[in-house]
Amino acid sequence: MNIKLFQELAHIIDKDIIVEYGKCFEAEIDFKTIRIPKHIENDFEDALHPYLLIDLGFNYHLYCNDYVFKFLHELGHIVNGFIDIDVYSLEVYALKDLWDKGKTSEYKCISIYMNTVEEMYANMWAYDFIKSNRSYIKRLTKEIRNV
Repeated sequence: MNIKLFQELAHIIDKDIIVEYGKCFEAEIDFKTIRIPKHIENDFEDALHPYLLIDLGFNYHLYCNDYVFKFLHELGHIVNGFIDIDVYSLEVYALKDLWDKGKTSEYKCISIYMNTVEEMYANMWAYDFIKSNRSYIKRLTKEIRNV
């Protein structure tokens, strides 16, 4: 993936956002840093795909692929900041504990995770950004595919 294109997109929102390569998609809100994988080889990332297809009245797939959407989701975390970090941390810790102990299925774990307030707000920000910038997102996605 060409990180420069993602950096340009982030700078439309905030010139201080840093985009760098990492093992998976993640945002460090306090440091305004987004990490993206060069390639998606992560089972968790692959497992997220069906949840990204949930229809909330807008099919983002008409404008971008999962990779671009996941980046916009992380950008949404930076823009939104923490809604309630204490609650989010507890939710994520509890899910990780259930997962580590084998007390929940992958489906249930991801479903609960995707319905935390922080994740829902990041998704909604991404959807709204795509809706407001359809031609730009479509063009960006095409450029990313051609690199």
